[in-house]
Amino acid sequence: MSVARPTKKGLDYFPLDVDFLSDLKVRRIIKACGKEAVHILVALLANIYRDEGYYVLWDDDLAFLVADEVGTKEGTVEELVRKAVQVKFFDKDIFDKYSVLTSKGIQNRYILATKERKKVELEFKYLLTNEVNRSNISINGRNNSVNQGNNQQSKVKESKEKKIKEDANVKTIDQARDYQRTRGAKKQGYNQKPLREEKLPDWAVNEQGEEQLSPERQAELDAKLAAYLNKTKH
Repeated sequence: MSVARPTKKGLDYFPLDVDFLSDLKVRRIIKACGKEAVHILVALLANIYRDEGYYVLWDDDLAFLVADEVGTKEGTVEELVRKAVQVKFFDKDIFDKYSVLTSKGIQNRYILATKERKKVELEFKYLLTNEVNRSNISINGRNNSVNQGNNQQSKVKESKEKKIKEDANVKTIDQARDYQRTRGAKKQGYNQKPLREEKLPDWAVNEQGEEQLSPERQAELDAKLAAYLNKTKH
């Protein structure tokens, strides 16, 4: 029984731009970390292109391997990586989220170098490039991200509908919709001024303006006012 060969990811060689040393980001790294920075950068790029092809996980093992390849200290490699991320030689957002070293330029070069392959697999969460509209490229995790977003929206919608049913004691969708319309009308009504204000006669205003009234006078006024209001309703 034959076993399928795993899909090749990395590259056998990678391009290095002729103006690599003139790149402003590279020059800033060299200025901060010394001349051996060039050897460390090339070693990091070699690990990226050789393994996954367009990114590499940054951890203690990689720091050790690169330091051993170049013949320097691990602390020197770690310092250079921090500077490379700071000047955006490697993408800062991806590094902060996933501890991964990559860049848009690295990904573009990888995609260009793999155009003749039957299949190229990319991780959606690491992608920075838009150059992925090719028949042999498949993106892992993109559909899952969309589905997760839809699922989250569905959960929010279900939660709102559940709350409406609990608040209004409704049992059907139609009742829930009627309840929503009623609530909207009530909210608008709260912000509106009364269409008609009942104006009291002068004698009632004057009497109520007094600071103190005897119990007998208060009872007389209440009865008179009640009769007046009852009369205005008819």
